[in-house]
Amino acid sequence: MRGVFEQLGYEISWEADTKTAVFQNGDSTINVMTDSDVFIINGEEVSLDVPASIINGSMMLPLRAVGEAAGLEVDWNSETKTVSLSANEQISNSNSDEKDSVIYIDDISDEDERALQSAAEDLSKIYESSCLILAYGLCNLNIIDNAKNFSESDFENIINKMPELTVIYENVLEKIDFPDSFGSAENDLLTSLSSYEDLYTSLYEIMLASVSASNEYDDSSSSALAEIMQKFGEAGTIMEEAENNSDAYTKTMLAVEESISNDSEIAEYINSENSTEEEKAAAEEYFSEINSFISSELGNITFSSETWLEDCGYMSKSELESAAEALRNKLNTTETPKTCMLSKYILLKTCDLLSEAGELCEKSEFKADFTNELYVDYFCKYASAAIFLSSYYYENYNRGLTLEDFPLDETMGIL
Repeated sequence: MRGVFEQLGYEISWEADTKTAVFQNGDSTINVMTDSDVFIINGEEVSLDVPASIINGSMMLPLRAVGEAAGLEVDWNSETKTVSLSANEQISNSNSDEKDSVIYIDDISDEDERALQSAAEDLSKIYESSCLILAYGLCNLNIIDNAKNFSESDFENIINKMPELTVIYENVLEKIDFPDSFGSAENDLLTSLSSYEDLYTSLYEIMLASVSASNEYDDSSSSALAEIMQKFGEAGTIMEEAENNSDAYTKTMLAVEESISNDSEIAEYINSENSTEEEKAAAEEYFSEINSFISSELGNITFSSETWLEDCGYMSKSELESAAEALRNKLNTTETPKTCMLSKYILLKTCDLLSEAGELCEKSEFKADFTNELYVDYFCKYASAAIFLSSYYYENYNRGLTLEDFPLDETMGIL
């Protein structure tokens, strides 16, 4: 609505305390209150059949009532699902060169909106689950980095606690709540985690045997070395199994992603090669604007596996909520071309992930450590959001939704 009324010469403001949208154009003032069965035009109340409401951070208005109150002619084309707003001569005086300005708005049905929300939700779960196994790998790589300072008893303790560590990650996996459309993805990921537990346990056993051997200077050293070499051979077999299991998980998730990108319900809301030149130009302008905003305002929301390996850090709740709110406001106040709607819903889900991550790091049990369940959950949400911002928008924002936008192989590659 903002884009429509601004083109008609209205200035729009939002009063957060009263949850009221104010439309101002010369002597004409329209006040629309959330969840109210009336709105006010120039001080007089006008009844509404349906109250204005806020859905996904955007105010939804009864278009015909508000449009006609603003002096517009409102027509609905049921075949094309298009609303036509025609400005009369009085309003059009703000632009004397266009006496009959007609603005077309593509209507999104409730069914299509649910399909877009579902697609964005499912895509976020693909990333959250992929980041879970990435976090598991980073946790163990952190341990290995510090292994040079470990004693035999340290390694024995780590080996004994490996099953407990895997349970932490399985608990976070349960919270992701895969839908039925994901097929065997959850089971594939559980199998992959189990095989990586075996792999890292095997590596720690090799390190333990090496420490033991280095403390011996008699004839038993040769037998200790033979034991280490045997364990290396066993580790190679376990590593191959772990790689096969992670490959199975990756293939499952790629198939899920491909089914989303081929969903006929959302096909018209994806920037594709079938778009007209006008649609492509509008999409490129939109993505350029959003991308510029992300780069300037959310440049600190980044992810690098190397950085996290060196220093397990986190951003505060206020930082994350501020970033989420800024992006959410930008998305909801920028006119979105039809072919960019899925991208908008994906980024709105990104805002949710940032807010959810902020809530986690405020809990008293939270500790910046990959052996802390809250931190693992935080990492999955934050890293997913950061990858959405960097991989989807910085690099691929003008290509639309394709398999290349979701580099699961890179996510798994660190392991």
